[in-house]
Amino acid sequence: MRIENPLGISDWAAMCWDLGQRKRVSSGRKDRIWFNKNFVKKVTEQNAEPFSVAFGDLLRAMVCDREQRRAVGLDSNDHMVLVRAFRYLYSCVEARADHPISLTRFDFDEAALACRVEAASSAYRVGCKLQEIATTLDRKYLTPVRLNWVNPIPRDSQAGGALQNRTSRDFFERRESKLPSEELLNALAAIANRDDLSLPDLLRQRAVELLVCGGFRCNELLMVPRDIWVEEPQKDSTGVQVLDRYGVPVVRYGLRYVPEKGGHRETQIKWIPTPLVDVARRAVRDIQRITEPFAEIARFMHEHPGRTLLPEPWQSMPEEALLSMEDVASAVGLGATSVLPGSTGRYFVKSNKLPVVTMRGKQRQIAAVTKAALEAGLRRRSASHMVFPLQQSALMLHECLFLVGINFIGSWRATLNGTVTLLTQGQFDDYLTDRVGGPRSVVGTLSIFSRLGYVDSNGPPLSATTHQFRHWLNTLAQEGGLSQVEISRWMGRRTIDDNAAYDHQTGFQLAKRIRERIDSGEATGSAVTTLRQLNDPVRRAEFGQSLVASAHVTDIGVCVQDLSALPCERHRECTTCNDHFIEKGNTEQRDRALEIFDAAQLMVRLAEEEQQDESYGADNWLAYQKLVADRASEILKIHADTSVADGTLVQVPGYKESA
Repeated sequence: MRIENPLGISDWAAMCWDLGQRKRVSSGRKDRIWFNKNFVKKVTEQNAEPFSVAFGDLLRAMVCDREQRRAVGLDSNDHMVLVRAFRYLYSCVEARADHPISLTRFDFDEAALACRVEAASSAYRVGCKLQEIATTLDRKYLTPVRLNWVNPIPRDSQAGGALQNRTSRDFFERRESKLPSEELLNALAAIANRDDLSLPDLLRQRAVELLVCGGFRCNELLMVPRDIWVEEPQKDSTGVQVLDRYGVPVVRYGLRYVPEKGGHRETQIKWIPTPLVDVARRAVRDIQRITEPFAEIARFMHEHPGRTLLPEPWQSMPEEALLSMEDVASAVGLGATSVLPGSTGRYFVKSNKLPVVTMRGKQRQIAAVTKAALEAGLRRRSASHMVFPLQQSALMLHECLFLVGINFIGSWRATLNGTVTLLTQGQFDDYLTDRVGGPRSVVGTLSIFSRLGYVDSNGPPLSATTHQFRHWLNTLAQEGGLSQVEISRWMGRRTIDDNAAYDHQTGFQLAKRIRERIDSGEATGSAVTTLRQLNDPVRRAEFGQSLVASAHVTDIGVCVQDLSALPCERHRECTTCNDHFIEKGNTEQRDRALEIFDAAQLMVRLAEEEQQDESYGADNWLAYQKLVADRASEILKIHADTSVADGTLVQVPGYKESA
């Protein structure tokens, strides 16, 4: 691996590997892998402690092997989880083993036990990486005895997903943490209409509004093109212009963006719901107005490599013109905020390592820099033209919307003239959440809610994350009955399976949706037929409420048993339950039913063999497995029935239990 080195690292033994540009510039982070054995909050060259040579080489080789076995390189965060797992493993064997060939299953068990100090979801991920390490050791025959080690840490049951419990306290706590509160939404609405916001705050407030309109991932939004707005006539499937009820042509509005996942190279369009069009239009208009001066600088840089755009009179000067330290401070925009512009200019020149020459002053020779050197220094401070990862180079810097200058956001210093970069995710996060002192700021920053006095019902300032709005819109779409395919496409997901982690409907909300679908004729079954035969609307509503008081999704359909009233007497035996609706055409649920049917068929054959051998209990076992096979067969017939539209809820035909 050291020779092949798919990452192209020149110094194999380096403590830190720089992977180049694998993230969007808006992330504000560099792709690096640190190979330090110690657990520290922020690793540096000074506090990093190395692994022993044998273990360090093994870890580096594993990273290279992971890269080599994939068509697309992994994110550095994924590699760092592997490093974290390796740290736990190394800490368990450091005292007794000097080489990885001495690793045993007990070492992995001890490492898995040690990593449980982390949060449940993090411990599960670390456990998965420990299993990956063990699998690699087995695959490469690096231990005397095969490990065959499997991660013993279960996946956090509250980590989201279709099968999570929707009636427990943990579910509601997770739902509350993932969705913006009513107080937060009201506060953002009030802030959006204030006329006293500074330009940096207004820029980020309008960005929040676009998150609400489009449900973007944060780095998708921060990397949208300047020609983001799309406006075109809406046509039907035959290409004919759609008219509203007054005969007026219908126009649809959308926002261009490049999806963050999936390796997209071209912009796509996210269509905006009609009620939010005015909000989105205002947001785009204000953002374009605020960022236009910086976009002009970016266009100049693109057309004139190595140079930048300065305000007059500096821009019209020749490149060889000499600028004093006072001139430097004024040219870059620091003179007006400094009592001693000469000292400020000297500090700027020194910190940016600009070459200094001398020029004749009024009384003596003074330090100076050429205009060309100053422009080159400002250009280095700016973002590069390539702002997307190499395999996803869809746009260049001057084509992006969220352009700002250095120090434009969150700094007491003046914005540097002639600089341009992208609004970063960290700067966006600082707008929504207080940040305590850290590596970027000793005193930290206050969110817009803290600065304007917006607090929650318990007293602390409101706070939010950019991803909460994506969870919120996904849940609203689920509650509104949008299909899983439509939700997946609008959210820019690879598969519909990813929808489940963003679905925070309560069991009662899901039950309400099912009752509405029953009322609208999107469900069939014996109970549904009985419900529709009731002519009295009051009795029909009461029967519907009792029929579907609560609901939750299972791996084969939807269970409508009210678990808040009584525990389930058929826990995890959903196939043999009569209180079950099948969502016809759901491929994931159909595949699961097919797996159950195949397994039951195998069990039937085994049970018949045991019955022939007159094994004790074989009769009951055979009867149960036949029941499971019959029920799974009924479910598969429902999915295969072409007379029933996809998406219809179908109650599985009931059966009578034997006495």
